[in-house]
Amino acid sequence: TTTTTQPIWQHFPSVKTLVLSHNQGTLQPDLWIGLSLLTQLQTLNISHNANLHSLSNIHWHVGHLVELQAHHCGLVNCAGIDRLYALERLDLHHNQLSDLASIRGLTCLPELTHVTLFGNPLASLANQTTTKAPKSGITQSQKSSTTRVQAPAMAYRWAVLDLFWQAKQSRGRHDDTTATS
Repeated sequence: TTTTTQPIWQHFPSVKTLVLSHNQGTLQPDLWIGLSLLTQLQTLNISHNANLHSLSNIHWHVGHLVELQAHHCGLVNCAGIDRLYALERLDLHHNQLSDLASIRGLTCLPELTHVTLFGNPLASLANQTTTKAPKSGITQSQKSSTTRVQAPAMAYRWAVLDLFWQAKQSRGRHDDTTATS
């Protein structure tokens, strides 16, 4: 129940970084409610909790996070994360994010500067992408010839950036459509 968790967190009001990784299914709903008492919390690591699958209500409890590490959690979408408006850094590698719709909400986060997505099924989309990198106008082949290095990791990064840009553009078109409907 919430009464057992809240008093624990009340004793640590100044905590700025909290690591709850490798708990394998023991992150219960009352834990999230207790985290709302940590008003100074900036960084949360919940990685390697493969049974989470969803963080749809995380914004209710830790909406002021600046960094979230949620890799290896089995997440299938970014619901809830897409409402962490102070978020600057997000690590979602090795989850189950499989399409643009699963990350589209992240494009609304105004402070987000670093996103890690490798190891998701989304990577197969990135490997199929050969379009221009977002905003730069430089294609991957031009970038490779300029640096004289053919780096698969760099190609992947460019492709994920392109997917992210496509999701942002798609979101804009979707918002325009729904606004007029």
